[in-house]
Amino acid sequence: HVRAYDLIHSSTVERTGPFASHPLSVGIAHNMIDFMPERPLHPMDTLLAVLVNRFYNWAWVDAIRGKSQRFGVPFLIPGAPQVPEALNRVTADYMGLNYYTKGYLRFRPPTVTANTSADVPIGLTFAKRKEPMSDLGWAIHPKGMRKLLRKLHSRLGLPIYITENGIADGEDLLRGVYLFTHLQEIARALSEGIEILGYYHWSLLDNFEWIKGFKPRFGLLRVDYDTMARQKTGSADLYAKIIRSHAGVDLQRPSPEYFGI
Repeated sequence: HVRAYDLIHSSTVERTGPFASHPLSVGIAHNMIDFMPERPLHPMDTLLAVLVNRFYNWAWVDAIRGKSQRFGVPFLIPGAPQVPEALNRVTADYMGLNYYTKGYLRFRPPTVTANTSADVPIGLTFAKRKEPMSDLGWAIHPKGMRKLLRKLHSRLGLPIYITENGIADGEDLLRGVYLFTHLQEIARALSEGIEILGYYHWSLLDNFEWIKGFKPRFGLLRVDYDTMARQKTGSADLYAKIIRSHAGVDLQRPSPEYFGI
């Protein structure tokens, strides 16, 4: 990352196209989860949440802001050698946040699930029973987005893009609520002075979701994989309505009524 950042900014190649006069901007897109102890008063659950949060969420952020690189978890994941040329300098011009859900951590879970291992005494779940959740079992947790936006703003101080945010919802029953409530949290973050330059919903179309395959449906447009026909969902119409109704709004100074606040 550091070498790419330096190479891009030192490039003397003449740029063309509509954005040729814009300053070069280099950053990363980083998936973050709002980790918390499954049992808030349990000391080992609390310690796990601190350690995993430090490793998963903040190791990369601290590295690009020039701090010591801590890519590892004591006794679980080995660290990596320090990169001296990354220290004491910021090697990003913006931060991309991918945010979907929260994660509950538990020491010595009673059962082994798809997110746990018999070899490691750590349990990870993404929702509790009766919480609204996606088809993947991920809780709808919009407040976690603003919590992470605040921390990114105070810790890094760079402009932020929401580079991914969405829900697997094959029946399109929860996507509208998910979309609206997360946009509300972004509006509230903007009103607090956090510099957010863009929001990219995941996703326009249903697609191949890595190890999950084609089963999860994240698209605002539903795809028939046999014919490749696309059909708009109700949440696509809602998103279009939100965009139209806020055309011309000063996004850095949203009014109290912005997204119904």
